[in-house]
Amino acid sequence: MGEGASSRDDDRGTSATRLAVRPDDAADLQVYRLVVEHAPLGIVHFDARGVLTACNEHLVALVGKPRESLIGLEMERISDPRIAACVRETLAGRRAHFEGDYRWTTAAKVAPFRMSFAPILAADRSVMGGVVIVEDITERRSAERAAARSAAAFHVLTESAPDGIAVHRGGRFVYVNPALVRLLGYADAAELIGRPVSAVIHEDDRALVEERTRVMLETGRALPRAERRLIDAHGEVVMAEVAALPIDFADQPAILVQAADLTLRKQMESRLAQADRLASIGTLAAGVAHEINNPLAYLTNSLELSARDLLRAEGLPESEAFRDPLAHLSSLIAAARDGAERIRVIVRDLMTFSRARTESPVTVELARVLDAAVSLTWNELRHRARLVKTYRDVPPVLADEARLGQVFVNLLVNAVQSLPDGGATQGEIRLSTSQHDGMVVVEVADNGAGILPERLPRIFEPFYTTKSIDVGNGLGLAICHGIVKSLGGDISVESAPGRGSTFRVSLPAARPVSAPPRSLSPPAGSAGRLKRVLVIDDEPLLGRTLRMALRGKHDVDVATSGREGVALLMDGGSYDLVLCDLMMPDVSGIAVYEQISAARPELRDRFVFMTGGAFTERAREFLETYPGVHLEKPFDLREVEALIAGAGT
Repeated sequence: MGEGASSRDDDRGTSATRLAVRPDDAADLQVYRLVVEHAPLGIVHFDARGVLTACNEHLVALVGKPRESLIGLEMERISDPRIAACVRETLAGRRAHFEGDYRWTTAAKVAPFRMSFAPILAADRSVMGGVVIVEDITERRSAERAAARSAAAFHVLTESAPDGIAVHRGGRFVYVNPALVRLLGYADAAELIGRPVSAVIHEDDRALVEERTRVMLETGRALPRAERRLIDAHGEVVMAEVAALPIDFADQPAILVQAADLTLRKQMESRLAQADRLASIGTLAAGVAHEINNPLAYLTNSLELSARDLLRAEGLPESEAFRDPLAHLSSLIAAARDGAERIRVIVRDLMTFSRARTESPVTVELARVLDAAVSLTWNELRHRARLVKTYRDVPPVLADEARLGQVFVNLLVNAVQSLPDGGATQGEIRLSTSQHDGMVVVEVADNGAGILPERLPRIFEPFYTTKSIDVGNGLGLAICHGIVKSLGGDISVESAPGRGSTFRVSLPAARPVSAPPRSLSPPAGSAGRLKRVLVIDDEPLLGRTLRMALRGKHDVDVATSGREGVALLMDGGSYDLVLCDLMMPDVSGIAVYEQISAARPELRDRFVFMTGGAFTERAREFLETYPGVHLEKPFDLREVEALIAGAGT
């Protein structure tokens, strides 16, 4: 098998073979010879002196030399010391193994081989020789190298991939790449290896993920991409688009997961939605200004006339045109109040529409959202169409009021823009609500130009528009589609040229919640005691007005800044009610509340916050979690009186 080997005559080889195998029957001998000759591995026999006495055809093929040139080789004199050592071990009665590249001198061939050596023992346990099983492992070595290259490529690809990649087995992580470590906010992959996969999945998504994983393992098919909520190292929610497929990892079944961070996409979607909302507000700005200017006109005129009438009532003689000055003054003030109320409603609806998106949906009454959308689009709508409202008694839905308002404003504006400029006598827009199969359905229908059949399939695609560039950017309906889908609903359209369009929004009904409404009515027997009230607001006129309104009924102190309010409260004064503005330039109402809650916790439950709009994220979050009452400016004086009457009881 190597250099330095000598040959022996064939008779010795035959004798050695007979010593190695001594069947009692010629048929058995033939069977043994057939087995050895046709074995898929090379087989070598050597005698007690280490001389090769026999080999099969497979070994001859491996070596590439005739059998005659191999018989008689002295195997202990092979130049490769590893093989010679294995022969000596075998002749000493022990098994030996060799694996590696071996040079066949006789065939001038180098190849990877695995050789297993075993001694042949006589009845008295003496060594009669040995046998070698020789396997060419070239293909296996190539496969191992290919696997190693594949593993190295997998490592390079996953380690440098921009998306998070993980491999888990038995519900626990066995590999995570740097992108996933960053996505989940950990310092090192070691913090995730061995942890349960469920620990990084939002508890509301775990059951669905487990079910989808079970189906994947049963079918062997990959899971399509889906949005999932993950939990990072700080307990915060991270939105990701997740896909999974079964693989073999480290020669064992496992699951590979890819998670794409949706943070930037969600931010972009939010910015696009906000851009569309601002574009819609731009479209509505003239109409809103018109709607505000009308009541402002008679509000200011009524106040001016009131001032003049007061002067006339004090000094001028009564005339035929001014027979009852107090009654006339009362009517002017009533008109002024009516104008102010109309402005309040318009501003409320505008604030509802412009409010930032909230992560937690709330119970929303559709009629109110629809009426707010109509209010914002009314100036444009009333000049081009007759509005027909058919509201049925439908349950509320779980939604974000501002985003849902954006949907209906967009649909109403689209309906108006589809109508000709022929005046309100020709155009008609129908707004209706109904309920079908657990879904609340809103329809916005018009008798306008309609949509061509070939355009209908693309109507909800981003940036697809049939309008001119100065009228639309193609985002409105795409954003409506995204908002409705995110709420678990559906939006569809039916249309025909010349026959108008009907947009249908279906939303799942909210589960009824039995919670008694908050009442501002004063409790029985609480109106008699004089109460002490502190008003903290950076608008001096508001504080002065409340003091004048409550004069003689309650003791009212006014602070015109958050800092002054804190000083009064920290001075030890006792107040039954603290009316505090939420947003102030020096010290905000939130800061006032936090300082007083820490220093004088007995006053914590006596705060009522006043706000003209919580326009910062912190202010919105504070109002959502604040357990007490807050008043939206402008508020009715009777609300304040009811709160004071119920304070301190």
